[in-house]
Amino acid sequence: MAADAHVNYARATENDVNDVLNFVMDNFIGEETIGQAVGLTPTASVRQFYSDFVGPSVRSSVSFVARNSAMQVVGVRLAEISGPGDYDQKLERFFAYDFPDEPLMIMIEFMKYVFNRLDPDYTLSKAKKVLVFNLLCVHKDHRRQGIARKLSQLSIDAAKAKRCDVALVIATGFQAQSFYRKLNFEAALEVSYSEFHGAYKEQPIVPKNGSGLCQVLVRTI
Repeated sequence: MAADAHVNYARATENDVNDVLNFVMDNFIGEETIGQAVGLTPTASVRQFYSDFVGPSVRSSVSFVARNSAMQVVGVRLAEISGPGDYDQKLERFFAYDFPDEPLMIMIEFMKYVFNRLDPDYTLSKAKKVLVFNLLCVHKDHRRQGIARKLSQLSIDAAKAKRCDVALVIATGFQAQSFYRKLNFEAALEVSYSEFHGAYKEQPIVPKNGSGLCQVLVRTI
């Protein structure tokens, strides 16, 4: 996909679901730190897993899509609004997953491990509504153009209008962590990949990009 100076930003709608899911499968799963480390590929199980995030996120009113002049998706910011009682439901959703795809299950088990380490009563103690950033992806030909920042700011502004007071994101690699720190996020939890083994004798997630930590970051909005 050639770089395009014209980028249109819009709130995601139901009509975007298939385009966004296809974009995520083509551009996100093989580049995200954990997916890259475990060798995630676009299997039917992986598509089903990510569709569980794309659908609710697109319908949430705080997700945004960037398209080029040909109306091709070049970037997505998927997010949801959660209340104080929603954390346990999200955790239960993760615990319910059981796929035959081993790389996918390694990723899911690690995310369960992170969620179990997070203390929402402390981390989100003063929050009434939380903007949860689920996924951010920009096509490689359109990076370093401010698209990721613009998409994220649109989501934050939309969340403010919905009276959200805190934003939360799980950043799996150092580049993502650096990006969110520039948006005034601070680390609330750090989990080393080397400490997670799950059912494996050897460390199952060894990031290829040199990232050693997964971080949960938060900021007030």
